[in-house]
Amino acid sequence: MSRPYGQPTCTWGHDPGVCALEISAISGQSKKEPGMDDEGVLEAARLLRPYLPQLMTPTAAEKLDRQVASLLDDAAGGQNVTARLWELLGENRFTRTFLRKVLADAPAYRPPDVKRRDRRRGPGELPGERTPVQADKFVCPNGHYTWYRQAVEEAMPRCPSDGLELVRG
Repeated sequence: MSRPYGQPTCTWGHDPGVCALEISAISGQSKKEPGMDDEGVLEAARLLRPYLPQLMTPTAAEKLDRQVASLLDDAAGGQNVTARLWELLGENRFTRTFLRKVLADAPAYRPPDVKRRDRRRGPGELPGERTPVQADKFVCPNGHYTWYRQAVEEAMPRCPSDGLELVRG
């Protein structure tokens, strides 16, 4: 993305929405760019919640989780909150990077650490050879939370917003 001398430029790739996020965070602008993927931003916000304790201090994670949960609740009520989520998640470099990686995985919108099974078994591979398996996706029925089970032994959490059991998504 080319800009006049002195203006921020995108270093994260070719996706205009992701570039706009980086530029808005650098320049202090926070408006939603035209053509931004609304569903992708909402799904990234849902996916981010289980990762917050790994990305920041416990106090900051709790605060951001409350803010994200509130905006997702507003979205479930019919409000368009994408621009506010875009701004909120763009304020922190870790959440901004997470958002970028989720949006780059469109239309699947998986978190960065979910194993992908993108290749087929070739002629030189033995039956039963170990290959990554697709992680199972579970969602809050009210749209507040998304979680991927990457191992069978992982206990399924409840939605932290409303305490509901997650359902296969």
